[in-house]
Amino acid sequence: MKTIPHRRSGSARAVLALAGACRATMILAAPAAIGIFPAGAAYAEFVASEPYYVVVTGDEVNIRCGAGSVWYPVATVPAGTVLKVDGADQGWLRVAYPEGAGAMVRASDVTVSGGSVTLTQPSRLLANNPKGGLSESWRPLLDQELAAGTTLRVLEEVRDGSGEVSGFRVAAPSDARGFVSERSVRPATEAEAAPLRGPMPKPVETAAAPETSGAPAAQPQTTPPAETPPAEATPAAPVELTPVVTPVETRPEPAPAQRAVGTLNQLNAAFEALKRVPTEDAEIQPLISEYTRFMSSLSDSAADSGFRRYAESRVELLRARLELQSQLLAVKEAEAFAARGFDQITQSVRQMQANPLYKVVGRLGASTVYNGQNLPQMFRVQSVEGGVGRTLAYVLPTDGVDLAGKIGFIVGVVGDSRTDVVLGLPIIEPKRVDLLTTVQGTGPSEGQ
Repeated sequence: MKTIPHRRSGSARAVLALAGACRATMILAAPAAIGIFPAGAAYAEFVASEPYYVVVTGDEVNIRCGAGSVWYPVATVPAGTVLKVDGADQGWLRVAYPEGAGAMVRASDVTVSGGSVTLTQPSRLLANNPKGGLSESWRPLLDQELAAGTTLRVLEEVRDGSGEVSGFRVAAPSDARGFVSERSVRPATEAEAAPLRGPMPKPVETAAAPETSGAPAAQPQTTPPAETPPAEATPAAPVELTPVVTPVETRPEPAPAQRAVGTLNQLNAAFEALKRVPTEDAEIQPLISEYTRFMSSLSDSAADSGFRRYAESRVELLRARLELQSQLLAVKEAEAFAARGFDQITQSVRQMQANPLYKVVGRLGASTVYNGQNLPQMFRVQSVEGGVGRTLAYVLPTDGVDLAGKIGFIVGVVGDSRTDVVLGLPIIEPKRVDLLTTVQGTGPSEGQ
């Protein structure tokens, strides 16, 4: 770490004190990282509560499949949406799924009949990832299995890269739950909560009015035959649905075509390699994503349950280290700003980033996770702003493009880019990689 001159400002002294505290945190966190605490400790903070209601205050707020921003979204709701809460977990509220939200079920677990599917074996279903396919919807949804024979309404077919139906998006059961940040909601007023509480007394009112049932009954019967022309609109509906399904099917195709799911041995080898890398420099989030892809490939059978529990324990360890990494990187960034301002390299990089020619600008480095031995080889491009090298993108090895010879240098990458739905990062197939500075770094300060 760079030594700061003796005459420090008050803010610099505060930054150094914070750095010491975070390093102490790393030492204290070590017992949890090596497994002294039980595997279920991460869920020990959940507290159930009597149901109450909240209103979404932010725009396009994500409901996630777990309590934390590391879990993938299962639904996005606009401001003003009223949600039912029945528990909390460290700043995240457990809420009932909003109306229209879906769940995922494997095609191998159901039989199809018209617009519905029937479970052929008990299933907890999967928390649906609207931005991906079956492989990206890996987390079990329900606490208790639905019995074989349960019928579910189909919302959409889900196809894999080969075009085969691999699963179905279905209407989520009433006991489906997700999590929303408590910072994105406020308590609902009685008037706001009334519509959600309303359905309970409504059936009583309907049953208590048999006399009027005759008059309305005649009206609905009259309406369908009277509206014979609108029946022509019915075939138009499938025509509209077809283009909606097509892009959803297309999105998952590129990922499996280019990157196969890693085996448990490959992932464990990457895990061991990552343990030898300093926490600030480790590619933790990508390895979490690879373990989750592996879990999504497992079935609900008893034979695979042991593999799933093992992979989940690895993910929990990685998430603990990821949280520590974010703290260390925040301190490192603060130290960089306290010691010096942006240098000429940062300014030049910003200028280059404004150039639409380049898909990404940053320091090129080798990847510990995607090293060509454990998982397919890719190179990292990392940020250099503020002295903190967060992963910006991955670059694929390409014939005619020298990547290995430019490791450690600041580069601009020209090429075709796609965002990997699992990593949440661009993967670029380069056409050209330009050196933007002749100053080689002494070592990246990276993080993801």
